[in-house]
Amino acid sequence: LATLGVDPLAELATAMSMQAVAKMGWFNPQDVTNLLWSIAKLGLNPGAELVSAISRRSVEIAGDFRSQNVSSVMWSLATLGMEPGAELATALVRRAVSITGDFIAQDLSSLMWALATLGMEPGAEMTTAMLTHAVAIAETFDSQAVANLMWALATLAIQPGAELMSAMSRQTLAIEGKVDSQHVSNMMWSLATLKLQPGAELLSAMSRRAVMIADSFKSQGVANLMWALATLGLKPCTELALAMSRQAVVRSHDFNPQEVANLLWALATLSMEPESELVKAMTGRAVAMAGLFNAQDVSNVMWALATLGMEPEVELATAMLRRGLEIER
Repeated sequence: LATLGVDPLAELATAMSMQAVAKMGWFNPQDVTNLLWSIAKLGLNPGAELVSAISRRSVEIAGDFRSQNVSSVMWSLATLGMEPGAELATALVRRAVSITGDFIAQDLSSLMWALATLGMEPGAEMTTAMLTHAVAIAETFDSQAVANLMWALATLAIQPGAELMSAMSRQTLAIEGKVDSQHVSNMMWSLATLKLQPGAELLSAMSRRAVMIADSFKSQGVANLMWALATLGLKPCTELALAMSRQAVVRSHDFNPQEVANLLWALATLSMEPESELVKAMTGRAVAMAGLFNAQDVSNVMWALATLGMEPEVELATAMLRRGLEIER
């Protein structure tokens, strides 16, 4: 059903859940993996009893898990927003370390993504094992795997080290024509978050690719890319600046408060005078969502406009002032 994208009826889901709990002692690693993956893919609430049964069974048979099982179980839990209990987490980490050499790029990056999504520190032993293996199989990474791994490292504040950074950069250059917008924004956001400069060749490739696929960037991608460049002190080339500006206008209705604030902050930090259409789109969006802004967003928007020498229109100034007063209360 999950593979077909078919949402089961509530009665069927409940019946299957109850049966799975009853038969859990017969489940092998692939059975556990498939069940949990299906639940996550369908966005179902598994319920405490089923989660508990799956966790207990996973701990019992963790020694038989393959790399794909470890990765998929963690991905599923992260997708469902459920942290594994201490016993299950320990069992899966221990198993991952013992079979690190079996991990393919997709499973490795998915596992690291899951840990980062759940805010779980992998520990020194697992980190060393995974990153060393990532270097060894770097040439097999596709665009999503690179993006997920780099995002995970940045989110967990784990420095990749020179060897892995070099390997991921080389692979990104090798697959430049297949790099998607998420890869571009995640790579640059990760480097900026980790305070790592991309190097001229990688920067050129990412800029060139971003211009080519600009119309596929979502609001988050535009904001993150521009924020990253500003954080690293890298002014985008004219073509990239124009492409991101136009896409921001097109996607303006999707921008959330942080994205609006980050984009304006980036433009001001880089001393880039935005086109009037972009300013109108972003300030209009800010007025529409003023009630959702936090203190940092309000501050960044007002600072950016002041730095750019732009006096906010009355409606925006009133909305930001009102929101600031609400937050102070």
